[in-house]
Amino acid sequence: MVKSYRNIIAFSIYWLTVLFPSHLSAQDYNGAWNTPTFNLSYNDFKYVFFGKKDSWDRTPGINPSTIPPIPGIKYRTCYNLCPKDTCYATGTVLAVRCPENNVLLKWTSQRVAWLIDCGGNDSYRKAESYNVPKLSSSAEICNYYISQAKKNNCAQECHGPEDGGGPNEQYGYLLTDCWETPTYCTFYEATWYDWLSCGDNTREAYLSVNKTTGKVAQLEDLIKSDSLPKLEELLFKHLKNYSGDLWVDCRTNIQDIKPSDILNERNGCALIKEGLIIYYYPYNIGSGAEGQFNAIIPYEELAGILL
Repeated sequence: MVKSYRNIIAFSIYWLTVLFPSHLSAQDYNGAWNTPTFNLSYNDFKYVFFGKKDSWDRTPGINPSTIPPIPGIKYRTCYNLCPKDTCYATGTVLAVRCPENNVLLKWTSQRVAWLIDCGGNDSYRKAESYNVPKLSSSAEICNYYISQAKKNNCAQECHGPEDGGGPNEQYGYLLTDCWETPTYCTFYEATWYDWLSCGDNTREAYLSVNKTTGKVAQLEDLIKSDSLPKLEELLFKHLKNYSGDLWVDCRTNIQDIKPSDILNERNGCALIKEGLIIYYYPYNIGSGAEGQFNAIIPYEELAGILL
């Protein structure tokens, strides 16, 4: 009988290890910080501009309480003033959490390198094309790329005293794992930019990264090709802005718009705890005032559609 119980315990531990590897656990993704799946709006937009300084604040450092309360996240900042006359001031905030998996760490490093290099501009070369050093933790990634950001910021030329000094030019990048399936680890990414600029300069993304290949899943990797018409129907049913307004309810002449055209305008898609998320950055399919649009399609509605 004792041996039988031991076998049961050993069997249970084995499957728990398979389903929830040592660097992750069910609790990691079901905590208050990630219920529902992490999104800056779920915190009443308190952390949208995480780490942002006042536009004219010339003191270094940030308030740590402005960083989202994600367990185990590592963050670093840099702040640079023109050494001659402080005519320019630039700042970068980087926050990272990545499982201790070499494939995912490499992808995370490539993604952060891309963000630091080009501010996440989609027209630039993709993150996977970056050759990066081997970094073995989230802390190492933060340290390395904040030093790169500092070099980039210091490379600016003095504008001269006649410029009179301008507001802080600031960037924020956050990347954290938020869900896992047997094949994919899904990351949440948030970016912001501020230079006393107008408009919505924030973006949020979800990226499901293959834990073996390091490739980001595209829609064709997740959905059966003959199921796209059904997916298009579900998209219009769930596509909402942060205020909870359906995209279709905010439009006129909706009958003239093809669902396939809207689906093709997506900025990305991923698997999260609640289902398949398809997202659109601000200004993509709506006005700046409408912000970002997300469609979260529950798994129960995706039966027979998901690969």
